[in-house]
Amino acid sequence: MVSVLLDHGADPNKIANCVFTPLVSSLLGGSLECMKLIIQAGANVNGAGFNGATPLLLACSRPGNIGFINCLLESGANPNIPDEEVVEVLLLSTHRAPTFPDWSVGGIIGYVNSAAYKEWARNASCKRKDDLKLQGNSAFNSKNYDAAILLYSLAMKFDNTDPMLYSNRSVCWLHLGIGDEALSDAQMCSKIQPEWAKGYFRQGMAFFLLQDYAGASEVLHRALKLDPRNVAIAKSLQDVLEAMNPRKEESSAAFGRQKKRNRRSRAGDGHTQKGMNTLRS
Repeated sequence: MVSVLLDHGADPNKIANCVFTPLVSSLLGGSLECMKLIIQAGANVNGAGFNGATPLLLACSRPGNIGFINCLLESGANPNIPDEEVVEVLLLSTHRAPTFPDWSVGGIIGYVNSAAYKEWARNASCKRKDDLKLQGNSAFNSKNYDAAILLYSLAMKFDNTDPMLYSNRSVCWLHLGIGDEALSDAQMCSKIQPEWAKGYFRQGMAFFLLQDYAGASEVLHRALKLDPRNVAIAKSLQDVLEAMNPRKEESSAAFGRQKKRNRRSRAGDGHTQKGMNTLRS
């Protein structure tokens, strides 16, 4: 029916009852196919209808509208909607907070821009980040590295300047054998806190996994300089240096094998001599 009406000249941008555009009607009616037909007919995807709200804003304000949102964005809908419009639309479906002094569009926006709210938001973000980090640590200790990565990533949404989050996520990537991601996180860790040995240690392990032994050696030397007593860093550096000199390692191994053969030979001579002495007696 919609296709027939459009083919016969129906206006895809006409506003009905001063409220509904055809796009908004297709959204509220739950018909993605109708929305696509209306857009193809030339509908303005940024056209305001319901209280000045665009179809994209309405789609974002209701759950289960991913298909509609993708369709609108792919068709050029503007995602940068002013805060006033967002608040105005969402305010219609809310109840007044008893303790809020001014339950209006202006009052809500004013409060969100106030110093008191910003301080509250900072504290709330910090607490949420810490909670997610603890959950990530718990997942890591349970060797659930995929879950730990997800939790550390979520924590970064609240604070992307915490070097520990990048360090922790880096070691998760290492356990999963994904060197590129491990290196990227380790480098970000060192960028945020350049005097922390662990960031360079993580880089060294990532370079080692990627078989870039020269890179591993460089950053591990730097890590050891920052933390000279760290046994793990020293051991890792030793492993890297051995990997960089395979011939020396092979020579050492061959020398060790020769020593074992010599010991066996001497032991065999001793047994032979003892046997001979026994026979003589």
